[in-house]
Amino acid sequence: MGLILDFGYLLGVLAAMPWFLYRITVRGDWRSIPRRLGFGQPPPARGSIWLHGSSAGEISLLRPLIRRLSAEYPAAPIVISAYYSTGFAAAKRYYPGARSIVFPLVLRFLVRGFRRRNAPRVLVIVESDFWPNFLRAAHERAVPVTVINGKISDRSFRIHARTRLVPRLLRRVPLIAVQSDAHASRFLRLGVPEERVAVTGNMKYDLTVSHGSSSADLRQALNYTPQDVVIIGGSLRDGENRVMAECYRLLVQGHPRLGLILVPRYPTEVPRIQSDLEAKAMRVVRKSEVDAGRADAPGCGGVLLEDTVGDLRALYGV
Repeated sequence: MGLILDFGYLLGVLAAMPWFLYRITVRGDWRSIPRRLGFGQPPPARGSIWLHGSSAGEISLLRPLIRRLSAEYPAAPIVISAYYSTGFAAAKRYYPGARSIVFPLVLRFLVRGFRRRNAPRVLVIVESDFWPNFLRAAHERAVPVTVINGKISDRSFRIHARTRLVPRLLRRVPLIAVQSDAHASRFLRLGVPEERVAVTGNMKYDLTVSHGSSSADLRQALNYTPQDVVIIGGSLRDGENRVMAECYRLLVQGHPRLGLILVPRYPTEVPRIQSDLEAKAMRVVRKSEVDAGRADAPGCGGVLLEDTVGDLRALYGV
């Protein structure tokens, strides 16, 4: 089965080569390739607690959990892996005391090499990044696996129900803590035993947004008054920023005290987004320029464009 998976992954890489080339050239993801092959890794972390998420959103959810793990298991190294470069950047920023790594290419020998290097005592997967070779590598050495904030979309459910590969591996996971009854139902329909599925709610609500002095100070620093209405688009994918900007352009004509903050999912897309907005005669200011004191925040006089990783939760408080 492992060789079949490796062959399938290689075919998938060849089929998706144009997409990989796009990510490498446009988004700068070429820097992650050596790390995915096992180069430039932090020191070995045997007996680690390994937590894995896909992108910055999933990684940010881990803050309360990592605080508790660090307090209760101070001798256990914390390893955090992320599939996307934004997740890796978020891990480096939020958890300087942990060993942050880019998730390997999912070929069996590479995944096993990462497992041997970190020798985890437990593996925690956030949400739905269920790579078969990753789960198999854990099961081979009887490493307990836990899923937290678990979810399965309708589309993923249909794929897993047809292929049956991931469900077979998930049935061996001792605990799958999911966001809602709907997600629990999908896991159960894939054959996961009922006693292994628990509905614990969405972890994003554990990251409460402060509406106290810190949010008020940030709002003032960004040149918004208490009467201003601020629209924020967080973790926007390609094209969504254009829709939001166009809606804002129409709305602000009748509501001049309206502000807009755009937070792209990938910071590498910021220059293109800025060019698109400025071509429509919209004033755009990057938040990094505001933070460095090189520019004033536009307030309701333009668009604030977030170009760093890790500020979204604070911006939601604005």
